[in-house]
Amino acid sequence: MIFLLPGMGATSEMYRGAWRTLPNAIFLDWPTLSPAEIDSLTIPPLAAHLIRVHSIQPGDAVLGSSLGGMVACEIANQLDVGFLGLIGSATHPSEVSDLLAALHPLDQLGLSYKNDARRRAAKSGRERSPGKLAKRATRAKKPKPDLRR
Repeated sequence: MIFLLPGMGATSEMYRGAWRTLPNAIFLDWPTLSPAEIDSLTIPPLAAHLIRVHSIQPGDAVLGSSLGGMVACEIANQLDVGFLGLIGSATHPSEVSDLLAALHPLDQLGLSYKNDARRRAAKSGRERSPGKLAKRATRAKKPKPDLRR
């Protein structure tokens, strides 16, 4: 399965046109939360919630835009996903604006993903770094769809 996460404040409707032709794609929306839940929410429990509610399994593909990409990284941190795709997302804590960092503690997200990827690579006996995943994500066997509609 392919799971796509929208950006912060967006819905699955941000993926229109050619996106909707992806086979086995599930377009996720953010869960509805109370103000108290929102105030105490961090990315790891949000990722765990999405894994549980949407039955995301090891080997599935997870893609996300902006904040959705950061949550996709955390899903990959918790599960051995088959593919991780970041669409317009920060890939390093230094790319997160001071304002967003002050609103939410994202500074450890990139570090935790890198450390987990290294741990999984060592466990499996093969080198697999986030940089290699990003390079693999940019290689396409088929022409990319025109999403400018």
